[in-house]
Amino acid sequence: MMGPDGVQFGSGKAIPHAGEQDVPGRTSENKIHSDYAMHYNRRHRRNGHLFQNRYKSILCQEDAYLLELVRYIHLNPLRAKLVADMKELGKKPV
Repeated sequence: MMGPDGVQFGSGKAIPHAGEQDVPGRTSENKIHSDYAMHYNRRHRRNGHLFQNRYKSILCQEDAYLLELVRYIHLNPLRAKLVADMKELGKKPV
């Protein structure tokens, strides 16, 4: 069976490609994750870990900027239309 990203699956395990060897102690779930990361990196001409350089941290020195950051984070579900209105924000689990 072919997955949406072109990864082949059969009976719940990834089908090894020609010339690929199994590494002792590697579970099929680990194999699927690393194979997907390699496939993604090849397709997007990237290298490294899948989420490498994805997140960053900044130093927040002003109260006004901190307030804007908190507002941005808490309103994301509303802007993404995951909730209908502000009343639903308090009902959603984090």
